[in-house]
Amino acid sequence: MSNLIFYEVEDGVFEPEELDDRAEDLTGAILQGSPFSHQRIKSLVYEDVGNDVSEHMRHHTTALAECFKSVDHKERVASFLERRAPEFTGK
Repeated sequence: MSNLIFYEVEDGVFEPEELDDRAEDLTGAILQGSPFSHQRIKSLVYEDVGNDVSEHMRHHTTALAECFKSVDHKERVASFLERRAPEFTGK
C-alpha cells in the first residue's frame, strides 16, 4: 500500500466481484479532495485533448501554480497539521 497525496491507493489484482467496491472506495477518496483542484484537472483533461505535450505541460504548470496559491491548498495544509478533516471552499 502506498500513500499518494493524502489518498491511500492499493495496487493489486482483484476478483471481478470486488471491482465495484474498490472503484467506489477510490472514487470516495478522490471526491474528498479540493473542488478547486478538481476543476483544474477537468479543464486540463477536456481542453488539452487535441494539444501536443508541450502545450499541455504549459497548461499543467499554470494549473499547478494556481492550486498551490489557492485557499483550498492552505486549508489542506492547515487541516493536515491540525490533524482534522479539511473544509474546502472551492477557492
